[in-house]
Formats: sequence, structure tokens, C-alpha cells
Amino acid sequence: MTNLDSLWARLSYCVAGILLVIAGCGGGSPGTGGTGVTASSSYPIQSYGSITGFGSIIVNGVRFDDSTAVIHVDGNTGNNWKLGLGMPVSVTGRSTTTVPTEAIAATIDTWSIAQGTVTATSTASITVAGMTITTNPTTVYSGTASTTPIAVGDAIKVWGISNNANYSSWLATRIESATASSKLTSSGVVHVLAGKATLNGFELTSTSAPLLDRQVVTAYGSTTASATSVTVATLHVLDTPPMIAEGTRVEREGVITSVGPGTRFRIGSTEVDASNAVFSPVGSSPALGVRAEAKGSWNGSVLVAQRVELKSQAQLQQVELIGNISNFISTADF
Repeated sequence: MTNLDSLWARLSYCVAGILLVIAGCGGGSPGTGGTGVTASSSYPIQSYGSITGFGSIIVNGVRFDDSTAVIHVDGNTGNNWKLGLGMPVSVTGRSTTTVPTEAIAATIDTWSIAQGTVTATSTASITVAGMTITTNPTTVYSGTASTTPIAVGDAIKVWGISNNANYSSWLATRIESATASSKLTSSGVVHVLAGKATLNGFELTSTSAPLLDRQVVTAYGSTTASATSVTVATLHVLDTPPMIAEGTRVEREGVITSVGPGTRFRIGSTEVDASNAVFSPVGSSPALGVRAEAKGSWNGSVLVAQRVELKSQAQLQQVELIGNISNFISTADF
């Protein structure tokens, strides 16, 4: 795993104008900056994936100008400085081309998946908020170092993606230290029995809307003194069909959760038709548990992919920063 505190000491750099390419994971404050895309751009784009760079934000290889975007973090209105590396975000916007490398973001939404006190740890996982969450070398750390293992009793906040189709396994893409409190966030499948709704061992109370059995949600609230129930303040429903206009450019990054007949598969809950897609690496094919990125157009219910890239660990650890160089001393110190 990458030690956030030593990010700048471990830069692998390439300076070309104002472009900095950084090999390795880490945290940092997002920068802002225009992309050159004008407000008259005519092609809509919807992108879901983890933030891999700043200037403004970079998601799935596209640099989104976030200067005029409406940003929500866990349902609350926020600013771009609240966005961090590794956060999975849903971005809507517009670009000047059908296959963009730059776009203007209209909305940016990100939801954490877990928050609470760590109750168990292992070599490659942590248990928090009733969830056992996998970590790996691509997990980004903020406020806590990967070389200092997270311990039982630590308060943390986690962003991540589902590892499988039934939302019983999660991969942490970002972990932040948190202030110890009664706040709790937990994600997964709700079970309703005799009128009582439970999620990952917690009873859910005071929800604003009735919960359905087998509904997939992230619940944000506070726990009781005995930490057996959660008074829900915000409920984010997962696994719902995206509201995307047909023909919109769609980019989806995540874990392949199911593989169907032919070249159909799912990334998270999004179905992908890759029958005419170019695969990278050449000759590769979708497989369960592999991180992938699919790019194409939305036909109303399915992402019709033009390109599918199966991500290596080295690719997932690459970070890109775009901005003006300041305080230049040397190519190893700026």
C-alpha cells in the first residue's frame, strides 16, 4: 500500500509543460483549472469511476473542469476541495467530442460506504460498521499511513466499490481517519423480518421511507449507546437503474461482478455489451473480480462499449496532477 505521508518523496515524474505524471497512490487537495472546453459543448457525458488526478478532477482518463459543478459529498453540498484521490464519483457533463479527454462537469456526486470504529483487522481487510472491507496496494490513505496498520478501535471513513453482485463484499478505494463519534455509515442489503429492518447486524430506525426486503442501500446515521441500532439520517439507495438519456457517452469503472453469455458482463450493477468493443490488453476477456473500465454509449438500459480496458495494479496506482509548477528547485524538488 502507498504511504500518503511520503507521496512527494516517492514521485516518479515526467515534466512536459505543466503536466505531472505521478506513479503511486496518495492523497492530496484537488486543484482547479479550466479544460478549454466551452459552454457551447454539445455532447453529453456520464462517467462513474474513482478520482485518479486533479486539475480539475480526472476520472476514467477524462479531465473534468469542476469550477462550475454542483458537488455533493454523502448527499451534502460541498466544494471541490472536499474531493480526494480514490473517491468513486458519478460525474455528468458535456464535451466537444464524442470521445472526450476533456469535459465540463455539471454535477459531481460521491458517497462513502462505511464509517465507524474498526472492530477487527487482518492482513488485507478491516471490519467496520458490520462490513468486512478488503484493502490492497491501490487503496488510498488520508490521515493514516499504510505503513502504520489500522488497529482495532481506530475511527475511519471508507470509500469503495462492491466486489460482487450481491453487495456482500467491498473493496476500499480510499480510507480516511475520522473523529471518534456515534456517527455510523454502513452499506449492503437490507433484511426485513416482522417489520424490523436490519443492515449488517444493525437495526435501522427512523427512516424517512419504508425499507424493502433485499433493498441495497448505504445508511448514514448515529448509533445507540449499545451500538446495536442506527437512527438513519440519510439513506442512499444503490443498485437502481441510472437515469441516463439514450445516446449519452457513458464511462464506467469498477469490479466485474458477473459474466454472461457472449461478451456481456456487468461492472458493478451496470450491464455492458462488449460485442463490438476493442479490448485492452489485446486478446483479454472479462473475468469476475477484475477491475475494468468500459467506454461507449447508453442505449437506454445497457452500456454499448466501444472500448474495454482491464486494469492492472500498476495502472490503478497511477495518479495525474495538472497545474502550474510553483517553487521550482529541480526536477526532483518542485
